[in-house]
Amino acid sequence: MKYVFFLLFSFLLTGCSTTIKLEDMTVKYKIYEKKYKCNKNVYFKLTYPRIKKAASTFLKDKINEKIEYHKLKNVFDESSENSIKEVKSKFFDTYARCNYLRVPGSKWFYERDIDIFINESIVTLVVTENIYTGGIFPIFTKSYININKNTGEATSLDDIIIRDKMNDFIKFASQRFVEKRNISDILNLKDTEFFDRNGMFKLNNNFIMDKNGLSIY
Repeated sequence: MKYVFFLLFSFLLTGCSTTIKLEDMTVKYKIYEKKYKCNKNVYFKLTYPRIKKAASTFLKDKINEKIEYHKLKNVFDESSENSIKEVKSKFFDTYARCNYLRVPGSKWFYERDIDIFINESIVTLVVTENIYTGGIFPIFTKSYININKNTGEATSLDDIIIRDKMNDFIKFASQRFVEKRNISDILNLKDTEFFDRNGMFKLNNNFIMDKNGLSIY
């Protein structure tokens, strides 16, 4: 859940600018979609980009490496396969092992969408996953992988927040969190996953910078 949004630019080392438009990159999107041969209600779909041209070959290769990892990541764990077909096959094989073939028309699906957003200093891969494996509700996740446009390395909140303003930023973020969740007293959450062992509000590094500011999920 997005719990902090439109955070103030005064905390940031870098500004935000237009997203989505990839003026300095050439990107080609591909779609791989397959249905299970014995049940058309079971399918696997992957949409992903490939960087054909960037400001440098180094940056292009770095971004494509990240895309490749998330493209080939196993559906049920953090391991990687050698091809999209293997990822798809693992998903279908799991469906078959769960004996859903005995239930005609049973529904399973896996959708993974990888998109790219860009601002003046950061390239962000947005990985959206929507999965249904026979439970009550589908599982939906959205992950942001931020890459420094100059170094090609991963970018975290520590890299973009002014160091001597970090404590103020955390305080501000916790206030927005309380507002977003309609929580009357944040102290009631001290022993939850939202705080570290020192009782400090824990920032999630799952974030994106766009024209509206910094959003943390």
